[in-house]
Amino acid sequence: MSRNLWIIVVLTCLPLAAWGARLRLFEVETEGHFLFDVMVESNMAMSNGLNDAYDGCYMLRVGGTEARWESASIILGGRGIQTPRIDVGTFKVSRQVFVPTKGDWARIYDLIVNTTTKAQTAEVEIFGNLGSDNSTQLTGTSDGDMSLEASDTWFATDDYSDGSGDPSLAHVFRRAAGKLRPTTVTLEQDNISVRYQIKLPPRGRKAIVFFAVQTKTGTEARALAESLTKFGTDARTNLDAQDIGLIAN
Repeated sequence: MSRNLWIIVVLTCLPLAAWGARLRLFEVETEGHFLFDVMVESNMAMSNGLNDAYDGCYMLRVGGTEARWESASIILGGRGIQTPRIDVGTFKVSRQVFVPTKGDWARIYDLIVNTTTKAQTAEVEIFGNLGSDNSTQLTGTSDGDMSLEASDTWFATDDYSDGSGDPSLAHVFRRAAGKLRPTTVTLEQDNISVRYQIKLPPRGRKAIVFFAVQTKTGTEARALAESLTKFGTDARTNLDAQDIGLIAN
């Protein structure tokens, strides 16, 4: 059975009992055999990844309310999944997750829409938990130091061992040319949080793009994160000019 067929079986037939009857997984394997597994009919977070990379990560809050979807559609030849827009306060939000055929990363594209006739500021947070628990270590940031700052574009984490144990991870939260910086970026033990303030005109919309990286070593994770911040052809795969024009960060 092909990997794409297995993805469809998981979504339509096999609920993940540990999380309740409505929760299903959308699973895609990368070129390097890392796993990205999205919790569908839930918060569209990464469930576990490969070998406990995550413990529910990259969830979305808008205005302090967590976004939770009741459905999603498989797209892009089985490499992506797309939610409908749902109401979260006075905003509508949707999420698309895409995993390329080449490269050990996933792209998360969150669209925030102002549904009112007044300008609004959306408080947006990407947050979650890593599988490395109390052995979580910060292994690098975009400016080369070991201090996590809102001026960074990415940070990398790992467990107690580089090259074994959990995968080496990176979290890319801003493009090198992105105008919108986060207000805060935090790593507290194995909990991560990236917060943004997005100004939206009446009926306006903006998007946040976020990349999740899994690799064998910290060196690979940091190099891939730096490459993704450049937002080249690979990082833009299956995004059209309008999609790209909406990205704030």
